[in-house]
Amino acid sequence: MSSLGIVHTPVNGSLRIPPKPLTRCNGSGEVYVRTPEVEAEIIDALHLDWHLLSKRVEISDNSSPDFLHEETLVYFIREALRQEQDEAFRNIFKTLHVRCVKYVHTHLSSFPPHRIDDAFQNVIIYVVSKIMDLEEDSGDFYQVRFWFALKRAMLTEYDKQIKEIEVEEECIQIDQQLEGDEGDEPAFEIADTTLSQEELSLIKSGLSVLEG
Repeated sequence: MSSLGIVHTPVNGSLRIPPKPLTRCNGSGEVYVRTPEVEAEIIDALHLDWHLLSKRVEISDNSSPDFLHEETLVYFIREALRQEQDEAFRNIFKTLHVRCVKYVHTHLSSFPPHRIDDAFQNVIIYVVSKIMDLEEDSGDFYQVRFWFALKRAMLTEYDKQIKEIEVEEECIQIDQQLEGDEGDEPAFEIADTTLSQEELSLIKSGLSVLEG
């Protein structure tokens, strides 16, 4: 019973039910295990109902004893989906999304603006698809090392964007050559997204930071 005299139904319906274990294995065949800190957060939060949990996830001060780490948020996003708690799902997902925005945009800032938005959306869609897939355990690692998993998704997207930039560069060069041979009419209608050497250096510098 809360201090207001209201009886709250715990998230899992029973305080005795432990957090669902992970099932995904690493490269050595060992099952992933959450950190003791995250496991403790989940157990503590299971005492709350969905309304109170939604309020707790809004705590952004990571020095607060009630702060919930990203791995814990992932656990409850999946639980909200399982229990069809739509409002709780939206609230928890919103918190996780807000925490990711600045980090992802900062590390993609060396791309042109239109590519930053495109890359950001691709990273978020990929991560969300892993977290929300309740039929598979491919998203378990996000409950173990969330930021590392996000960084890995960003590196994949970085590589994809750079390859697309290289293709655009080649097409623009071909277009310029054909224009020189056949007059002013361009052979291809391709937007000029050519990056300067300085911009390419910035992108490579950002990539090296992510890989570090």
